[in-house]
Amino acid sequence: QWTYSPIEYWMNNGTYDFRAVWPPKADVLAASSGKQIHVQNYSVVRDDAYDLMVAYVFRDMNISNDKSPVDLLFRHALAAVNVIVRKEADDPQAYTLKETYFKNMWVAGNLVFSGNPTTPEALSDCWNRTYFQQTKCLNHTYNVDITSAGTTPFNQFIMPQDVNASAADENKTTLGYTLVINGTEVTTEVVLPTIEWLPGKIYTYRINLKSSGADIEVITTEWDKVEVTAEDIIGELS
Repeated sequence: QWTYSPIEYWMNNGTYDFRAVWPPKADVLAASSGKQIHVQNYSVVRDDAYDLMVAYVFRDMNISNDKSPVDLLFRHALAAVNVIVRKEADDPQAYTLKETYFKNMWVAGNLVFSGNPTTPEALSDCWNRTYFQQTKCLNHTYNVDITSAGTTPFNQFIMPQDVNASAADENKTTLGYTLVINGTEVTTEVVLPTIEWLPGKIYTYRINLKSSGADIEVITTEWDKVEVTAEDIIGELS
């Protein structure tokens, strides 16, 4: 629940913009206002990376004269990614998945939350991306045997961005995975298909191992939104 001080009062002929970010530890620039919130120095590769969320509500008292508590529907300002590795049911080969990782992706930036970005594409445009990492990132260690059911997905935060739409070959985003086969480690890196990673979406990359090699597919799902209610604005002024 959000609280504030000093107490504010509804104006019968006023218009109100409510913007909020979560969590409280977000690095919000001191010069931010209700009209524009600046979240700076965000990075998905820091150990304390967090799920950055934003909310917006507009209320015009000239139209509705609504003095009820303000419900804030928080949306994810980030996307998320996970990897599932599985094998065909009739594949007799034993595989152990050691790790997965990514290369060549935007991992840091500043968010300027203003206006009312109603679509995922518009919210993505609020990001000013500041650091493109070419080395391994978002490493995840498994050390599990691979079955036809697949490994358990593990969500990781990612910056919204265009993936491989116009990148030079040396900057194309890749997904890497290391298998242990007959006691030998084998690392494979795959260039990801062109896609736009959008806020509020989860992207599952499913690697299907086959006796003849492997193929990869991406599945996009919605990320849940979170609703909270702000404390009442008390009273009214004519």
